[in-house]
Amino acid sequence: MNQIIVLSEGYSRYEEEKDPQPGGVPAMLANCTCTLIKGPDCNVIVDTMTPWDGDLLLQRNVSGN
Repeated sequence: MNQIIVLSEGYSRYEEEKDPQPGGVPAMLANCTCTLIKGPDCNVIVDTMTPWDGDLLLQRNVSGN
């Protein structure tokens, strides 16, 4: 039987603290939900987030969270 584990929950929000974009619009921050599907024969990661999130994925995968 397959097991589904959410490694990181996605989000989208405006970054109010940083300088706004031209026209006064604040920057938008977003990242996808990353999910690990563990099966009897293989594991699959769906939506691997950004190139800067590799260490986070390894940490969450090893800790089982």
